[in-house]
Amino acid sequence: MPADYMNKSECEQIFSVLDATWPRIVPGIRTCAKLGWDWKQVTTPFVGRKDGEIVAHVGVLRSEMFMQGARLPIAGIHAVSCKPEYRGNGLMREAMEQALSYVDEIGQIALLTCSQPDIYTRFGFTAYPEHRGIYVRSSEGPVDQPLCPFLESGLPLSALQLELSARVPTSTRWSMVDSGAVFGICEYFEAGGLRRIHCDKEGKLFVVYEVHDGTLELIDVVTRELPELAQILRMIPERFSRVRCHFTVDTWEEPDEWEPLPSDDVLMLRGEGIVPAEICLPETARW
Repeated sequence: MPADYMNKSECEQIFSVLDATWPRIVPGIRTCAKLGWDWKQVTTPFVGRKDGEIVAHVGVLRSEMFMQGARLPIAGIHAVSCKPEYRGNGLMREAMEQALSYVDEIGQIALLTCSQPDIYTRFGFTAYPEHRGIYVRSSEGPVDQPLCPFLESGLPLSALQLELSARVPTSTRWSMVDSGAVFGICEYFEAGGLRRIHCDKEGKLFVVYEVHDGTLELIDVVTRELPELAQILRMIPERFSRVRCHFTVDTWEEPDEWEPLPSDDVLMLRGEGIVPAEICLPETARW
């Protein structure tokens, strides 16, 4: 049986486990809930207990993905954690086995990203390489209709949430299907807020990006009709000389080169799924 976030005592015990592994995560969870992205509504907690106290946690997010043209249900395994003083006693394994039993009952593929894949191979997960596309493209000078930071746009958060709920996938070969909560929570935690989200003045195109050392890090695009890459680049006001694309795209031109994703964030799957070559799951979907 999963634990219950609606049970105040169990909720606080789970948060205590999470906080022991990732300090400051709980205030972030609460902030995201205020923004309309409620962790407790999108994840099911499975736990390990010691003398009745919750000391280990494995969360399961039920979502969907496009894989090789098929829209498939998927279970996202995330927030795998155990209080330091109880590690090595099989309590995280207990929580994981409960979570995977639940995943098997509902007949879903399980997906996770991690920095230590060896931990998860014993649970039946297989690691898959990911690659980001590199485009040798330069900014083109003054921009007529530049994107602006969403937080400075004057648009309400509901404008972003509306586009998230109606967005088209960037790829039917490999992309997450998400009504917005996963995007919001992942982006908040990855960037420490919503600073990387930019938008057009109508609130119809949202681009998650930042520029570092002349490289445009293109992290995600949220819209109902995906523009061509060149159109998006013409809307970026910062200067850059190359573009690193962090997600899989079907309709854009082939990248000039492919770059392996750093090995400290490994994609792993458990179950029968078809993983195409040269794919990448963006940070806005890496739970």
